[in-house]
Amino acid sequence: MVLAVNPYASARNPEQWIYDHLLACVKAEHPSQVLKRFHQLFILNRYPVADIRDALDAVISSQESIYDLLPFFNRCCYILINRWHINAVDRDRIGELTDLIKQVQTPGNSNRYTRSGKRLRQLVFAFVKSDYFSQL
Repeated sequence: MVLAVNPYASARNPEQWIYDHLLACVKAEHPSQVLKRFHQLFILNRYPVADIRDALDAVISSQESIYDLLPFFNRCCYILINRWHINAVDRDRIGELTDLIKQVQTPGNSNRYTRSGKRLRQLVFAFVKSDYFSQL
């Protein structure tokens, strides 16, 4: 397990907590495991580390507009991309990441999602339609 300490116990904001967690994961784990974590956190909204899940919920609920969250999600993606770009063997993982993000086909209006789950799906859906995604 990587970096599982209460994010609210320190002065760091929830965004920074998630950035640090993703960086620790991408440095320590195989890319396939990192992609699995990314999928669990941002696509399924079922992350096994409660503190990180809570931090993401705080980030998602902190902004009125989904579009204000696009830079946050973009940075989360680039934490992984920048690390994988360094190693030629891992560069193919960048395409896998973009494919994973493109899986979100609907903005999450279904009743089967929690409020934060709906907002998270809306964020990922908006990200795919944004200039941020086209520049990955």
